[in-house]
Amino acid sequence: MTTPEHEPRAAWLAAARAILGAVEAHPGLPLPYISAGYASFYIVTVGPQAPKALADAETALASALGVTFTPEPEPDESGLYVLTATLPGALTLAIRTPAASVAERRVTGTTVTEVTEWVRLPAEPEEGEAAE
Repeated sequence: MTTPEHEPRAAWLAAARAILGAVEAHPGLPLPYISAGYASFYIVTVGPQAPKALADAETALASALGVTFTPEPEPDESGLYVLTATLPGALTLAIRTPAASVAERRVTGTTVTEVTEWVRLPAEPEEGEAAE
């Protein structure tokens, strides 16, 4: 019997099993690093083969697990390009690979930020002075 406090654990275990099943069905996938909140796949291929290696891993996992991956807008602090998807059980699936091998930085727009400061108003003019 599954009690309410065991439901998150059961969902996590089901997601972990599904991930391991995908790895078993697709021998080209690397072994994942699975923690309480994430399952990360590191694609270490560099050079001209890197974009295909990333696409192959994304396709294999998406079809095996029924998820859609979304790219993070910027590389992470380690310089890795990251695709993420969420599995039932609140487990986030991430595919990580060196950003320079699979993506390029493009400026897609600029923003203008208004910079303001408080400027003190002048004192009232003294008698005899003309007001501006």
